[in-house]
Amino acid sequence: MRAIFPFLLIIEVGFLVVASFMGLIIDKGPSGTDHVLMGILTAVYTMFLHCLVMFYLIGSGKDVKNATEDYPDLWEEFILKSKKVRRMCFPYSAASVIMILLAAFAGVWVHGQLIVEAYQRLPSGTDVEAKDIVLPVRDFAFWWIHLAVLAVALVINIPTFFIERKAIFENGKLIHELNDRLLARIYPAEGPAIEEGESASSGEST
Repeated sequence: MRAIFPFLLIIEVGFLVVASFMGLIIDKGPSGTDHVLMGILTAVYTMFLHCLVMFYLIGSGKDVKNATEDYPDLWEEFILKSKKVRRMCFPYSAASVIMILLAAFAGVWVHGQLIVEAYQRLPSGTDVEAKDIVLPVRDFAFWWIHLAVLAVALVINIPTFFIERKAIFENGKLIHELNDRLLARIYPAEGPAIEEGESASSGEST
């Protein structure tokens, strides 16, 4: 996860840039359908990314629990550490998912209202498809709602990505530390026996 998360973030930035650019030029040409579709795709990918991190940490927490169930002292120590890592980002990840979902809903609602507004301005009897309509964005009284909700969503989401990255790295360190501690519990009992066997073999050879 530590290896692929930066790559997934690069894709996320690409989605956000393209969707934002298409939103800025929505009133410069026909239709805003492309922006709506890109916005929905961006929202879905963003929510997928946050959920992926949460499920990854949940799965790691279960692995920690299973690995330490025979070692009560390690169980208590590493379960607490695992919960601390999850608490580090879960509230932010959940809030980010909710806000990006609200931003998408607001965008779809505004787009629908713009189409209605545009059709009302057409001369009666005009036969035109929705994709060919120039949307009167600035003339719609509540066009800014989507922009405002999106701004709040970005303010929450952008720091959350950094928090999630830190949580992933902290979780990785926790797993490595647990592995080292478990190996130290398992192999030291065999280590002296192996060394004694090697010494005996070397004594016999001499």
